[in-house]
Amino acid sequence: MIRLHTSVFYVLLACLLFVSCKKEEPEEYPKREKIDFTFIAYIIAENSLTGNAAPNINDIESGIEQMKSDINVLVFVDDKKSAPCLIEMQRNADGSVTRKTVREWEETNVVDADFMADVLKYINEQYPSKSYGLDLWSHGMAWIPSNNPLKKSKSTKWFGEDNGEIMDIKELNRALSSSGIHFDFILFDACLMASVEVAYEIRNNADYIIASPIEVWEMGYPYVEMMKAMEYEDRHLRIAKAYSDFYNGEFNSSYGIKMTGAISVIDCNRLEHLATETKLLLVENEENDIKDIRNGIIRYDRWNYHFLYDLGHYMNELVGKENTYDWFDVYNKTMIYSYSTPTFGDSWGGYLDLDPENYTGLGTYIPQQGYSVWNEYYKTLQWFTDTDYLPIY
Repeated sequence: MIRLHTSVFYVLLACLLFVSCKKEEPEEYPKREKIDFTFIAYIIAENSLTGNAAPNINDIESGIEQMKSDINVLVFVDDKKSAPCLIEMQRNADGSVTRKTVREWEETNVVDADFMADVLKYINEQYPSKSYGLDLWSHGMAWIPSNNPLKKSKSTKWFGEDNGEIMDIKELNRALSSSGIHFDFILFDACLMASVEVAYEIRNNADYIIASPIEVWEMGYPYVEMMKAMEYEDRHLRIAKAYSDFYNGEFNSSYGIKMTGAISVIDCNRLEHLATETKLLLVENEENDIKDIRNGIIRYDRWNYHFLYDLGHYMNELVGKENTYDWFDVYNKTMIYSYSTPTFGDSWGGYLDLDPENYTGLGTYIPQQGYSVWNEYYKTLQWFTDTDYLPIY
């Protein structure tokens, strides 16, 4: 995620609560009994977010202490202070939580698709469960390719930066598809990941995707409340509600910012229907004389180069509101939860206007002639393949 600097207080807190993995040889454990639900946090923090990992992990522990039922909780973490390791958080009879390092790896590229798949396979084998939830925690930049020509820019991150190495969504999809797990939900604690291209690429790996179409502040998700949401079958919706309650638009003196934000929940099982309806709508209106419409559409990124716009607003402007009624019927069944504050940002990075009249909660790319490398990569994504549409403005 491209998380933003908040208060000095929070930075000092993060330094005091750094993550430490116990140095030990991996132990052989008997296979656990099958449990109803397993939550996996895959924290890639060997980057500028390294100080934010420990506070989130501590909040996960605090949330477990407040739960009334037991679930498996596994935290894979790689930060600047220790080697990659897998931590099991076990709730004791008295409500306290014990952390145990169950496996440690030598320093490696944890955004490598094969490595990520192996970690998830190990968890699947050692912690059998009726269902799984996955939290992908790091920097994020939606669908942008890992060989992006703007790679050297300090503000560009894709998904999962590990000491300069990055992962694009096609590689992420390969890792998830190879894991052997179909997830109840995949949550992105990372910026800009609620884009239709991302969701469509990984749709076969989960029932729901929980993500923000805009940036996520550096404190991330409200993990204490989020963990308590894990006890319910509609946990994907309760997690999103906890996020919206946390980023409620009010000023927070602890963090020194106005708590602005956005969150979306996407039903992966409906994404192919959305692609079909999108293609049909575009074919029916392919002769529309649409010139440069980008400037009037809600934008989700805050850079000089733009790659994420509001999908619903774009479709309305592209083909006309009178032609999108049936399309929005499908869209609204796909986007089962959408929340945003009217604006997002600060004086340091600038502000986004998330116009409530046109905001729909899912990002998309509007191709431009100047982004030829991006355009060629975009043609390799599954969303483009199934909608077959790439107007260049």
